[in-house]
Amino acid sequence: MTTSDPSRFVLVSKALARRAGLFLCLAAGVVSAAGCGSSSSTDGQPFPEFEGVWAISDGDDNSSITCPMEVGLDDVPFTIVNSTVTIEAGVLTDLVETDTPCRFNYNVMGKIATMPTTDPYTGKDPTCPLNLGTDGSNVVLAPNATPVWTFKLLAPVTGEAPTAQIVGTAAAAVTLADQNGNLQKLTPCIFTAQIDLHKIAKP
Repeated sequence: MTTSDPSRFVLVSKALARRAGLFLCLAAGVVSAAGCGSSSSTDGQPFPEFEGVWAISDGDDNSSITCPMEVGLDDVPFTIVNSTVTIEAGVLTDLVETDTPCRFNYNVMGKIATMPTTDPYTGKDPTCPLNLGTDGSNVVLAPNATPVWTFKLLAPVTGEAPTAQIVGTAAAAVTLADQNGNLQKLTPCIFTAQIDLHKIAKP
């Protein structure tokens, strides 16, 4: 007996609904976005508050990784964000990161975009492999379902750029090269993301 994944069904259904709406608009010869397509006032951009280019605010990436064993990773450079994050409309999800090493997907509910527990493209748990150098050292992040990984819009401030925050935790499978170049897998570690962002470009 097989069971279906309801979260995957919702994601696929949402994408099919978008495509069906677009088809009906084209069939009717509708050029204007008014009364057809996204509820947003921006044609082709269903979530303009989220979409665009976001930069790390004053280098404010307070993410950390901790391991059960006494292994110092403070001097090992790695990040899930390359100074900026570009958020765009997704295909099987509402949003997707397009210029980060992880390219995580999100679904929007109000001011919070949440990562689905299943990657809609692979049908598996979302993961993100990151190289820690040229010696084969790496870390593979697997975001936890609880607490959920989110991209949250913060309260606007008059005269200032929109701000947001990425928060979440992930299991981290770490492999490091020892002094002899031999790769050693560590006991599973925990990665905690906390990144403050501000928008520098609109979609």
